[in-house]
Amino acid sequence: MQVILLKDVPKFGKKNELKNVPDGYARNMLFPKKLAILATPDLIKKLENEKKAIQITKELEKNLALKHLEILQKTTVTIKAKANDIGHLFSSIHEEDIIDALFKEHHISLGKDMIILEKPIKEVGLHQIPVELYGKKSEFNVLVDRL
Repeated sequence: MQVILLKDVPKFGKKNELKNVPDGYARNMLFPKKLAILATPDLIKKLENEKKAIQITKELEKNLALKHLEILQKTTVTIKAKANDIGHLFSSIHEEDIIDALFKEHHISLGKDMIILEKPIKEVGLHQIPVELYGKKSEFNVLVDRL
């Protein structure tokens, strides 16, 4: 019997997968717990169309992210922070601060995992921040200025 999984089933399959299962397993385990439904030709077509739509969406997101990466290379983000006379910041600047400033100034959103910041920024000045998206690496500038 062919079924479509409605939820992830440990050691068996992921959500929206089409699986061949014994009739008893489907009737006694999957159907009562609402983990799967019987795969009809219409549902199989619908599932395939949804998978194509998800794939197209992911591809568009990837292309948009790579365009943002090109724009990001030419970008300088300014962050103002309190610092002493020597130029040491009272509180360091982390990935979240950079992400917020980037979105406020240039409307580019990045995930925390995309920025490769070895250690927080603790000094006033121009810093190059490495970024990695979909295996492509780039850098952009962050100018830390005194308040």
